[in-house]
Amino acid sequence: MAASAQVHAQAIVIGDVTIEEDAQVWPGALIRGHPLPVVISKGAIVLDDSVILSDRSDGVTVGEMSLVGQRAILVGCKIGSKSLIGPGVRVLEGVSIGNGCIIEQGVVVGPHAQVQSGTLIGISGAACPVSKAQCEMFLKHREGISKKFFEYGSLKALKEDG
Repeated sequence: MAASAQVHAQAIVIGDVTIEEDAQVWPGALIRGHPLPVVISKGAIVLDDSVILSDRSDGVTVGEMSLVGQRAILVGCKIGSKSLIGPGVRVLEGVSIGNGCIIEQGVVVGPHAQVQSGTLIGISGAACPVSKAQCEMFLKHREGISKKFFEYGSLKALKEDG
């Protein structure tokens, strides 16, 4: 875990997990890097009660400056940089989500789907391009969330054995 990363004391991180600089893992999140690794990239935020699991065929990567919403579930997938995975979203095995995507709350992204960079997937499952205004709104929202992390109490520093 990078020195500038923040993992809440009530988060669970198990196995081969890399948490890069300025990344945050919020209370109740579960990240399991077994049997393959999980990478939470620089500046990414994993919110409350999210579950991130590798599977037998794929690890998980959450791209730089991306945000994983409350109670999202990611299994064996890749999330690009500056993407928003909304609350309650399910991203299943083998999925690749490009950079700058927005996946709205409650959406299920089915196995092996390939989501092009700059795509918004709405609650109905319909896909359309992400507008510049939506991108700017997401980045502003992400910054506000990042600042609230410290209101949640003590942080747990994870240290490598040895």
